[in-house]
Amino acid sequence: MIPFLLAMPSLQGAQPMPSLPPQPVIQVQLDAYNRHDAEAFATAYALDAEIVELATGALLAKGTAAIRAFYAARFQANPKLHAEILYRTLQGSFVVDQERITGVLSAPGGPERPPLTAIVIYEVKGDRIARAWLVR
Repeated sequence: MIPFLLAMPSLQGAQPMPSLPPQPVIQVQLDAYNRHDAEAFATAYALDAEIVELATGALLAKGTAAIRAFYAARFQANPKLHAEILYRTLQGSFVVDQERITGVLSAPGGPERPPLTAIVIYEVKGDRIARAWLVR
């Protein structure tokens, strides 16, 4: 029987991808969200990043241009939109946030809905968010 590690291709000489710890990358994005700065928000994401609704698998936005447009529309429709982190945990390159979201309008110009809670799972690669899964 060949030991497992001997059967693996050699990684000798491979250079690790430089990266930031994932938590500061997520915090930059959260701060931009709370400022309603769609440009800075999108910049936290990789060029080919995806934001997915986890329950349905629906792709909400793919790529920084689509992410910028998606959130610019949300910020414009909900001028008091704000997210507060209730709980954050880290596992390798993944960050899981439980958020309380306030300032969501029931309809354009309508009354605010009660605060919502959501979980967002972020995958960080290098210094950008590669994928985000929303659980609402």
